[in-house]
Amino acid sequence: MSTTTSSCISIQASPNTSLMDEIVTIELAGLLPKQPVTLRTYFDDEDKQFETYAHYTSDDDGTVNTRNHASQGGNFIGKHFI
Repeated sequence: MSTTTSSCISIQASPNTSLMDEIVTIELAGLLPKQPVTLRTYFDDEDKQFETYAHYTSDDDGTVNTRNHASQGGNFIGKHFI
């Protein structure tokens, strides 16, 4: 007998809209505990492109919150806000 479980990964950004120099908190939920994840943000404004990415590991509850969790690599290490 096999059991299939399904999980839904959610992503939420707060605030919903912001200017480029404002702090945005991104929260992922529904991940496996200690799951590695990379967040990438990209913005294209006519002839200018902006991009950043950061590597995180979800906590014991399977969540990542960019305000509370430190990036472990990418464009920055530590608690810097995307």
